[in-house]
Amino acid sequence: MGHESGEMAQWVKEQFEGLFGRPERDGESLQKTLANSFAHFPKITYNDKQIDLSEFKEQLETSRFAVQQVEIEWPQISEHPAQDKHDGVVFGSFNVKRLSKIRIRAGPAEHRQSVTFEAKCVSKVNHDSALLKIFWIGSTELATPSRLPTCPLPLPTKLHRST
Repeated sequence: MGHESGEMAQWVKEQFEGLFGRPERDGESLQKTLANSFAHFPKITYNDKQIDLSEFKEQLETSRFAVQQVEIEWPQISEHPAQDKHDGVVFGSFNVKRLSKIRIRAGPAEHRQSVTFEAKCVSKVNHDSALLKIFWIGSTELATPSRLPTCPLPLPTKLHRST
């Protein structure tokens, strides 16, 4: 059974909020955030396809294009620490809602993404933080609710009767 709010789960949550959130995070670039989050040559599986870190970065950059606001909701995150408590597995899911700078009708375009993940964390040599070594992620784009105003249908003025 996993522990819901352990240090590893909190660290992974912070990393993902930096990766899937807005492009700027305390002045850090996406490249620096990736370097601080992943071990050298991590094994990444994205929607059942093996990809490298540069492909994962490209997907993140594409999802961030013209985004003005991001909301991340965490319905589930748990961890299963290894015996030495410095390594372990973190798993869960989160939902990302992005509001675009591009407007549709009167409001910003909205993009929703549902993400399920499992990450094997290994600690750095001095145990001051962790790195993601094996990362499995499943992602689905969700339908965006339409915000079209309701338009009443015109009522017929005369009913026609055919004989």
